[in-house]
Amino acid sequence: MLRKSHPPKILLVSLLQFLEESGRRTLFIGNSGDLHIDRAAVKMGFDVHSSDPTILGRCVAALVSDESFDLRCDDEELSSIFALWPNHRLKPLIQIQFALKIGEYAARKNDYQKAKYQTCLEEALPFFRESVRVLERNNYLDFRLASFRYGHFTKHFVQAPSESHCLSNLLTHSITETIPFRFVERLFSCCHINQMLKGKPNFASLFRSRSISVFSDKPLDGMDVWLRGKANKPNGREPIFLYSNLEELPTVFSTGKKTKAIQEVPRTIPTDYVLPENASLSVVKCKPSLVFHYKHLFMSSRVDYSDAAELALAFLADGAVFGFASFSQRTRSMDGKRYVFMNSDFVLPSATPRLSKLLLHLLRSDEVRRLVARQYLFSYPSIQTTVFTDKPVSMKYRGVFQKFGENTTGKLTYTADFTTEPLKERFEQWKTRTTIKR
Repeated sequence: MLRKSHPPKILLVSLLQFLEESGRRTLFIGNSGDLHIDRAAVKMGFDVHSSDPTILGRCVAALVSDESFDLRCDDEELSSIFALWPNHRLKPLIQIQFALKIGEYAARKNDYQKAKYQTCLEEALPFFRESVRVLERNNYLDFRLASFRYGHFTKHFVQAPSESHCLSNLLTHSITETIPFRFVERLFSCCHINQMLKGKPNFASLFRSRSISVFSDKPLDGMDVWLRGKANKPNGREPIFLYSNLEELPTVFSTGKKTKAIQEVPRTIPTDYVLPENASLSVVKCKPSLVFHYKHLFMSSRVDYSDAAELALAFLADGAVFGFASFSQRTRSMDGKRYVFMNSDFVLPSATPRLSKLLLHLLRSDEVRRLVARQYLFSYPSIQTTVFTDKPVSMKYRGVFQKFGENTTGKLTYTADFTTEPLKERFEQWKTRTTIKR
């Protein structure tokens, strides 16, 4: 889709998590484009009312709403190519994507552009098939909008109730001024990109009249008082600015360096470690390779996919690591909209009984839930994991996780819901069931 219109993840997650914590669950989004922000917000549980003046936004909105969407191409050559594509609900969207791809060479001013344009035409049918495969595999359209308005965002924001929050993505506005988008405007008769904003809106007036945030690829004049974040584009050097009148929104200014996490071998608990009753527990992100390293030392060799994790967590007691866990979206769960798959969870050897049970209690904490949501931009309600055993039940998971189904293939499936309880509260629950000799 339009990756250049996607704001940096660090800014988007910071904003959405603050809105979630402050109880603002309704978003009015303008300049939605390919609905990247909209999808992320829906996945985190927001009610999203979108608007966009481009044919792309209108097409994606129709697809996620299961509406019919007729697209007519006014170019005879391309129209004849599109006629060879099989009927498919994604066909209008892929036609627009294809037009954006060839739009850069559509002028055919020189031999290079002519050759590239012709090559694209020859590869049109494979492009269609591959686009269908990718879109269906990634489940990009597996969300629903509360509503969609085809038009300019300022008119859309007027309809927003006072308890909602407005968000405008000016990165999409910048992309619609490029040559490929202008080609799309000419190519499809129902395209109305001329509804895009001409000139600059009075953002100062908007910021004084309603709750609003704006992503922009250029500094907004006279708006420094509302600047809340600055970070580089994904895979780029251009800065993106976040303006917002949410007074308590944490400011985020990224230098472009990766967020610090445990990367080297950390301080771990000794083998004679006894967990204090007043221990300070915490959870931090770490490198998946670190989990993979310790997994070989402390986990069964039958568990062989810890290196496929995208998210790895280290659990600490008074600053020393006592356990690890890792998660993956690539490993299929029973229901990708409900369960995040946990590849591995294990504790280091110690003199503390039932420490692995404590780790399971902590995995259901609100802190872990938020780290998972921040990683995947999706608020998973539950965890799923696999236990390799020939026994009918796992004593490790029993009582904290729930068994799903029976053991028929040498493995069991266990699930558990996330809670809103903090680590400290989960720790207290574990202590009421565990006696530690000191």
